[in-house]
Amino acid sequence: VFVLPSTAEGLSLSMLEAMAAGCAVIATDVAEDGKALGDAGIRIPRHPLEPALSDALARLRNEPELRATLGHRARTRVVASYSLNSRIDTLLRMYRELCCDVTDAELTLIGRRADDAAALRTPA
Repeated sequence: VFVLPSTAEGLSLSMLEAMAAGCAVIATDVAEDGKALGDAGIRIPRHPLEPALSDALARLRNEPELRATLGHRARTRVVASYSLNSRIDTLLRMYRELCCDVTDAELTLIGRRADDAAALRTPA
């Protein structure tokens, strides 16, 4: 179980790491943390923390199936939305929207090694 009772946060990398490790997560619904967690964990209000934090901890302590389910959901969510590959895919989509004269093959290579991209441009 990972608990993040922040009152102010951007996007917590420690929470994303805990999700990737398959931990059940309890986090305050602040900034991007609530959005990143979604239904893959228990979101609690920033203020007042109590009794929501105590209730969430007791719930996960008493419900091992819920702990396992949330841990699985958390890992699935973070891999799908916050892994390096998914972030590269998002960046590639943005490049496609902005760069009309770049081919899909060239954009795909952004996620690969730079020397592989040079090989693509070299005539056979």
